[in-house]
Amino acid sequence: MGSIDDADRADAVASRVQPVWDRVIEDAGATAEAYREDDWDAIVCHPGDVTAVGDADVERADARTGIDVLVPDDEFERVAAAVEGTGEFDEVEVFRAEENGIVFVVAALENATAETAILVPAYYDVRNAENFLSTVAREGELRLHVRPLDCRRVFTFAQDDPSPFLPADAD
Repeated sequence: MGSIDDADRADAVASRVQPVWDRVIEDAGATAEAYREDDWDAIVCHPGDVTAVGDADVERADARTGIDVLVPDDEFERVAAAVEGTGEFDEVEVFRAEENGIVFVVAALENATAETAILVPAYYDVRNAENFLSTVAREGELRLHVRPLDCRRVFTFAQDDPSPFLPADAD
């Protein structure tokens, strides 16, 4: 069970995220429209929860590290259908902003063969992400996990160049 300090910290982060998060979601939608104008299919994820996880944050060696994004079941099913289709999601364009000590990103995962993009908004609090950032620096990659609430399946998109996801002062 979390402590009062954990709850206070979560409330403090939420108060810094909320003013910007709606704009990030709007930007993801606008980016999806740009893909659609180019005759691509675009799937916009609307995260219910986002967690930046480093090695020190997990108890098992085989646990997932990276940015874990919980999406609604209907969106997850659309992501699953796209991932299981033709081609690979082997390119990513990342739109990043930083405000109030929070890194906000919209990752546009691209499959040129299928002309499909999956747009995944995410964020993390730089002040509380030391373990996550250390893991990314050590491994030289960042994994973006998209999953439904029940974790029946998880799609992991590994980014060999994590720099677009990192704070500007980490470049």
